[in-house]
Amino acid sequence: MKQVIWTYFATSELKNIYLFHKLAASPRIAEKIKKSIFNVTKKLLKSPLLGQIEDGLIDLK
Repeated sequence: MKQVIWTYFATSELKNIYLFHKLAASPRIAEKIKKSIFNVTKKLLKSPLLGQIEDGLIDLK
């Protein structure tokens, strides 16, 4: 089964993006942005060649 692997760094950055927009705009806007990021990553399951290959993740299975 294919899966998208979220690294600690990616998860941390997503949290930072969410918190920034929550303060700069609103919680509703922050949630919309977070959902849109998750929706884009779901596209990788159907078309895995859309994203870049991270060298540090090549050996993970």
